[in-house]
Amino acid sequence: MNISVTTQSAQSERPGAYRTDITITSSDAITTYLFVKQRIVRLDGSVDDTFAAVAGPAEIEDIPQSAPEPPSAFFRDNQVSFISTNLNQLTDVVNQVLTDLQLTVQQSTDLLTFTSSTNYTISPTSITIVS
Repeated sequence: MNISVTTQSAQSERPGAYRTDITITSSDAITTYLFVKQRIVRLDGSVDDTFAAVAGPAEIEDIPQSAPEPPSAFFRDNQVSFISTNLNQLTDVVNQVLTDLQLTVQQSTDLLTFTSSTNYTISPTSITIVS
């Protein structure tokens, strides 16, 4: 299981403004929508989609892919942007996001490999594990 990720970085002409965009461009066995965002609707009606986390296997199942209804809900996207005045801090954030994506790929791969099975007998009065 693999995902492909592209990063693009920009720097303002004036010192102290840096931006990095991360986009999950493709995947061979997992969704590309792994960035959890929260949609916040401000009092003036404007919308802010704020990055919250990298989705793990459970969040992939529990959090919808498309923009939320009602407002102030979580959803998953395939792109996220980070802006900072500190290039080293921005680099650390991007590296952590990449590490978190790797963890999600590993966890999703692990969930495809069953290590044991259990058989049960279920009757109207009991549930019994069969050896």
